[in-house]
Amino acid sequence: GQQSNLPSYDVTDLQREVAQLRTAVTLGLLSSDEYDRLEQTRTMITQMTEQLGQAPTVWGAIHGDLHHGNLLFEDMIVHPIDFDNLHATYYLLDLGTTLYHILHQDAAIRAALVRSYQHIASVPRAEDGTLELFVTWAAITNLAFQITIPKQRLSPIFARNLRQLANDFYPKVLSSIPFVCVNATA
Repeated sequence: GQQSNLPSYDVTDLQREVAQLRTAVTLGLLSSDEYDRLEQTRTMITQMTEQLGQAPTVWGAIHGDLHHGNLLFEDMIVHPIDFDNLHATYYLLDLGTTLYHILHQDAAIRAALVRSYQHIASVPRAEDGTLELFVTWAAITNLAFQITIPKQRLSPIFARNLRQLANDFYPKVLSSIPFVCVNATA
């Protein structure tokens, strides 16, 4: 199909991105132990993707960078823009990317997004940790890109987001503690 012309994005890319974040240890932004836990998290994500496989129900064309800056609102219609990251990968990575960008919002908003997403694609049960793994993958992807930009490395926002990954995301992922839709009312 048409998707075959798209570049694919998978755990090989994730492995490259985690390696890029090794620079954060050199810069004193992550400890060696924190980087080791990041590697453990990458292993968990890889194991999850092996279980998911690449069937058409879980893998296909995604936007790749779906967040508020890439959405235009016109009346009650939402128009995605900036398709530079269009590629074939897990559908849940698109959801994970969007959730990563709205984690600061109320859990009920995140839960509403997940419920809406369920109308177009299958979403695993919240308690199985899959959403947390995809949100963490999205964070790693974002931060690995940011660390390649010298000016971004010095940004307090970058440092804060890296600390969020190290202090909040992968410790919870490694301990199977949900954080995406926690305290949301259904």
